[in-house]
Amino acid sequence: MIKYDLFESFAFNLSRTSAAATAALYRRLAPFDITPVQWGILSGLKGKDGITPSELMGELERDLPSTIRVIWKLEEKGYVCRECNPSDRRSYIVRLTPEGHSLWERLVPVVLQLNSEVYGAIDPDYLKQMTQTVQCLQETYNTLLRE
Repeated sequence: MIKYDLFESFAFNLSRTSAAATAALYRRLAPFDITPVQWGILSGLKGKDGITPSELMGELERDLPSTIRVIWKLEEKGYVCRECNPSDRRSYIVRLTPEGHSLWERLVPVVLQLNSEVYGAIDPDYLKQMTQTVQCLQETYNTLLRE
């Protein structure tokens, strides 16, 4: 008989942890009327001098339709703007507006506080090692998906 315990599966526990982390972040961002996905887009745009939705999608490893929907939502809220792409008139680039930069500045302490509460008792070297391990696993899964 094959033995398998789902609750000992690294991938299953990582998925559960991801869901819990997303829920905790959602709760912290809710007073600002921002979702974790919107926060990811804002953070992905921070420090960029304009980026296409496709480039942003690639960096954040999201699908293009949902990335575009989040961009539109953030544009409605006044946090991002779309401009004609000077290197390709058929596309556009996305930038944070001054309001988007201001919101990002207000949200960073909220996110850092959550991170401190969750990771504060974990040795920083161990946390770095875990992050590297998860990134390695992500690359392996992505390779399998391309096959």
